[in-house]
Amino acid sequence: MTRLLCTISLILFISMPNFIWAQEFQKAFTDFNLVNDFSQDQEGNIYTGGYTTFMLIDSLDKIVSLDIVNKLNNEGEEIWSRNFELVDAFTEIHKVLALPNGDIIALYSIDQIEEELQLGLSRISAQGDMMWSQILEIDQNGFTAFSTEVNLFAADGNNFFVQSKKINSQQHAHFLTKFAASGNTIWSKSYITDLKINNSTIVKIRENQFALIGHFTKSNNNTGGILVLIDADGQISNSSAYDNVEIQGIIPDENDHILKLKHTDAGTAGLMKINNSLDVIWAKDMDFKVEGQIGNLEKFGDNQFVMYMYNNIGRVELLTAYDMEGEVVWSKFIESKYSGRPFTEKIANADGQILMMSNIWSLDLRSSIFRQMPADGNPIECILPIACISDSTINITKTDISFTNGDASASSIPITVSLSNTNKTTSDFCEEVDGVPSPLFDIDESACINTEVLISNTNNAGADDISWSIEGGPEDAILPLANINNGLPISFQDSGLYTITQFIEYRNCFTSYSQDVAITDGLPFSFARDTIIICEGEEQTVNANRPGFLTYLWLDDKSSNPIKKINTPGVYSLELYDGNCTKTVDLVAENFDYGGIEFSLGPDTTVCEFRRFILAADNIREGVEYVWSDGVNTGERYANKEGPYTLTVFLDGCDFSDDINVTFEPCEPQVYVPNIFTPNADGINDTLFPLGKNFELISFRVYNRWGALLHDDITPWDGEFKNEKVTGVYIYNINFFNVRSGDIEQMTGDVYLSK
Repeated sequence: MTRLLCTISLILFISMPNFIWAQEFQKAFTDFNLVNDFSQDQEGNIYTGGYTTFMLIDSLDKIVSLDIVNKLNNEGEEIWSRNFELVDAFTEIHKVLALPNGDIIALYSIDQIEEELQLGLSRISAQGDMMWSQILEIDQNGFTAFSTEVNLFAADGNNFFVQSKKINSQQHAHFLTKFAASGNTIWSKSYITDLKINNSTIVKIRENQFALIGHFTKSNNNTGGILVLIDADGQISNSSAYDNVEIQGIIPDENDHILKLKHTDAGTAGLMKINNSLDVIWAKDMDFKVEGQIGNLEKFGDNQFVMYMYNNIGRVELLTAYDMEGEVVWSKFIESKYSGRPFTEKIANADGQILMMSNIWSLDLRSSIFRQMPADGNPIECILPIACISDSTINITKTDISFTNGDASASSIPITVSLSNTNKTTSDFCEEVDGVPSPLFDIDESACINTEVLISNTNNAGADDISWSIEGGPEDAILPLANINNGLPISFQDSGLYTITQFIEYRNCFTSYSQDVAITDGLPFSFARDTIIICEGEEQTVNANRPGFLTYLWLDDKSSNPIKKINTPGVYSLELYDGNCTKTVDLVAENFDYGGIEFSLGPDTTVCEFRRFILAADNIREGVEYVWSDGVNTGERYANKEGPYTLTVFLDGCDFSDDINVTFEPCEPQVYVPNIFTPNADGINDTLFPLGKNFELISFRVYNRWGALLHDDITPWDGEFKNEKVTGVYIYNINFFNVRSGDIEQMTGDVYLSK
């Protein structure tokens, strides 16, 4: 869609469900009206400060925006609107503050030709008239220009505080200055550190306490959160740093404090509760990635606070209420009919109601949207899982930081700022003419990571200036914008939805056209297993067929069949194409290592019948499956019958087997002792000794009839006792080991000895 900013837009009023009132507006005198800040007075009126249409200032030789101040009633309807102009200077209103008497203070930056950035203050009456204006001067050695990180908040009566900041190449100086309603300085304090601060501000916590919050980068590129407590006189009372988080907001909880965080490692939002000594009580992580936004943390009563979060990648706005222990009370998306990126947001406690402002920059609308809703939000607890506290807690380490606290010299210089009714239109600065160049172009709606995307059919001939922007996606995407005009392709390293916009300038008028391109990593794919095991003499079948893929190509043999049989080890690469992305995945094939399951049952064996005999593999391991041929599934078992036994071991789909044959035989030993012997040296029965098999002799003793021991040795007896041959009947006793049964047995008998 193309939109030329030379047209005159209208005031839009729409109704929004779930809100008390909601007004999305553009001013009739301009193309857009963007609010940087708003404040409410005691009657509920809303004062806004921001900027409006682009305009050409000849003295600056550039196009700048025109500042604007608005007053709305508590139903969002306009009471008055004023142009805010400083001659020969570019101003931008950053903060507004409603005083108790109904007047407002505007804090703005002043950018003059060849001058350092300055800060200005103006007091505007409740009727929209200028009361006084001045440039803020703060002298601090080594510091010159102000930054635009400023804040403005109420003091006692109609007095007020200004937080400002100056930076040099090595140090950061924060200033807190108290002003009277007349614009005179009451006191000014400085807070100086040599930290490499990325983002910081001073906020008011209680009537008598301020906090300097933000984050800094350490020498190892890790992030540390800053917290400095300041008393009502501007003196530092306590300070601390916290590793790996950004501090983005702070509210009081009796004597403790609750902090809004960004977890820098995960990029997610978080909450932390600390005590008065700044020690961590608890810290919780959330399942929601956030941008680095300071503020948007408001307390509602004693038991609840509300936090706004935004995720640029998904362009999601989220509003969540918590109790004082960080548990979710309710959570809801903030939806608008406009799909543009919200780039300035603020929530406030408006007499117990949630007042929210967002700036939307889209092709159709460049404006501020105000909404008001009840603080009880949504009656369904935590309807969005991404808004809930995650299971993980953040491990936060407290460390020391050093800020130098001193008095700063502050003064003011009167200036002339004019307020006028908003009666100018963009036709005062440019006019529509024939032949305006068109920013149209063509680009594919989707593409794959690291593939070239070509922007074609650009139609911008005759433009005074051409520029491009790419929004969305991760921060590290490759975006060579300078090459787009040359027709060169661009590529993206990460997936996401990117919006590519071409801007055309022609005779001080601007027009733009946008297209979205979805960058994907293709359809997800994975093999059932990253590694397959090949058994000896077998092959594995791999089926890569998946829904959504159009072609398959095995790179080893150029086969386009998604089904592949593999019988040799190696790395097999498969190239897949889904119509948008081509990806290559690897599959590893390995031979099975039989060393993990090899074993032996030993040789065939004969065992004693009716005795238990254990069969077992000599290498039993855990994690493998053992199965015997008769169904027993252990690595060790009893042989309960005669015959062959086979044990098979299974692991990773492969197996190994071994056999053993078991034979049974009787267990009784065969022991023979003659009942007569004749030791007469004729070679027949000359000695007495047990003979047979299946036994091992342990002892052999011979006694006479009166019990006298004649022989005690496991050698044959020759019939002698005390060197004389004896005759008669003698008793023998044998102890032996039964080699079949494993038992020790005894045998007794008599024998007749004859000469």
